[in-house]
Amino acid sequence: MTWKKVTCYSFEFSTADKGFWLHYSLEGDPGTVRLPLDAQEFSAAARMFDSATSIGFDTRRQCFSTEPRLLRRPALIPQPRAV
Repeated sequence: MTWKKVTCYSFEFSTADKGFWLHYSLEGDPGTVRLPLDAQEFSAAARMFDSATSIGFDTRRQCFSTEPRLLRRPALIPQPRAV
């Protein structure tokens, strides 16, 4: 696998032809890719990109992935001491 970081992205909707697109650029690559999407793909991609801290792209498998998030353990609640 060859992962590249998505450096910027935007979403497009054309009112004239009712088309959806995702525009994205990858780290180290010149230019921007314009990817056509159907309505369901557009909605899913917008949710994924909006909720992610960072997006990666696997150039071999041609797929996007959100970067892993570190989950913190909840703080322990101090218990009252017996008197």
